[in-house]
Amino acid sequence: MSKQWMKTISVFAMLAVLLLSSVSAVETEGPRVDVPEGAGDEPDLQNTGSVLPLDVVYIKINGDEVTNDRTVREVFDRGDELDVRVKLEATADVEDVSVLARVFGDEHYDVLEVSDNFDMQAGDRQTVDLTLRLPEIADEGSYKLRVIVADRDGAAKVYNYNLRVDAQRHFVMIDDVYFSPNARVEAGRALLSVVRLENLGEGSEDGVRVTVSLPALGVSATDYVDEMDADDEVSTEELYLRIPADAASGVYDVLVDVEYDEGFATESAVYQIEVVGAPEPADEPADEPARPGRTVVSVGLETQDVVAGAGGAIYPVTLSNEGSEAKTYTLGTSGADSFATVEVSPSSLVMLKPGETKTVYVYVSANEDATTGAHSFSVDIKNGAETLQQVPLTANVVAPQGGDWDGVKKGLEVGLIVLIIVLIVLGLIVAFSKAKKGDDDGDEELAGQTYY
Repeated sequence: MSKQWMKTISVFAMLAVLLLSSVSAVETEGPRVDVPEGAGDEPDLQNTGSVLPLDVVYIKINGDEVTNDRTVREVFDRGDELDVRVKLEATADVEDVSVLARVFGDEHYDVLEVSDNFDMQAGDRQTVDLTLRLPEIADEGSYKLRVIVADRDGAAKVYNYNLRVDAQRHFVMIDDVYFSPNARVEAGRALLSVVRLENLGEGSEDGVRVTVSLPALGVSATDYVDEMDADDEVSTEELYLRIPADAASGVYDVLVDVEYDEGFATESAVYQIEVVGAPEPADEPADEPARPGRTVVSVGLETQDVVAGAGGAIYPVTLSNEGSEAKTYTLGTSGADSFATVEVSPSSLVMLKPGETKTVYVYVSANEDATTGAHSFSVDIKNGAETLQQVPLTANVVAPQGGDWDGVKKGLEVGLIVLIIVLIVLGLIVAFSKAKKGDDDGDEELAGQTYY
């Protein structure tokens, strides 16, 4: 009898334990926050409050249903979008509910989106769509995507998903573009630009083509970046754009195009620059015919090859004074000091009468240590302190092909020319001496003759 009583007591004790466990489970339904003993968090900092009367039917990422605290199978690239769809069902009336999705772990960007507040009645179902965009410069590795469902004062429900972000195979990003001048440029002047690139792909890129253009004005310039390793940041050479002198005032789009991966991949960006056009000429009286006071500048070949340390190129620049008064011009150069020496012949000072035209020659000699490739510079034409025009020119520096023999050959040619000139001068001197001697002999004979 005693053993039967003890057995009955044991059964009731087990039932009591199970019942208490069930009650505890009901009271803690929803997200549970484990606070370490002695952590010292204030109660209002913990996930406390009434149980949110909402069930999450499912959560989908890019169309695939996912499970809490599991890894999303799809590997995402930098710059990809995450479409998060949350399906909710209300077990009771609830107000001011919102859903937040956020990728945690990025050092520089807040990758998140929050829905608007909404109300639900018991039995209602609600679908919430959120879109997150991964940064294009996100670090590779693992991240946590957390979806949080909460109302105004209840305990939040948190769902965690593991993501893995990988680098694209080919991806060159336009990091920045520098313009000089950076805000406004006058018509007829030059606009210089430098494009900053970053290789965010897995491998290196060769022959990256960069083009800067003003489509509305029909001008463009191109440069090539020979090689970019993964995670490299490089800048192009200065790209020279000459704004047409007749360009109208306004804000123009500057288009930057980058081609890489053998031309199969492209990146583009649009910037804006303000162009200040030339002022409209004032109306002249009807009885005085208008005569333009402009200066016309024309150039021969704007791009020429120059052998490094072994030769030069001549750029003829012709000036025409179409005004009614005499003008004096000063010619100088800019942008050539880094790779060449420049001389202006016959003089950098040009004086023109009304209607007169003269040509000067700009001689460019590349330094021995000049880097091969295209180098941009300009001829600056001034009238007093006013810069009338900047003429863009290009010198394509090439390496010497013949080695030292070119210098020897050139020296022999110069020596031969000098020798011929010396021989001609000596011949003239000898001929002149003989002619003079003959005249003297004739005079003596005439002086000794007797006339009858």
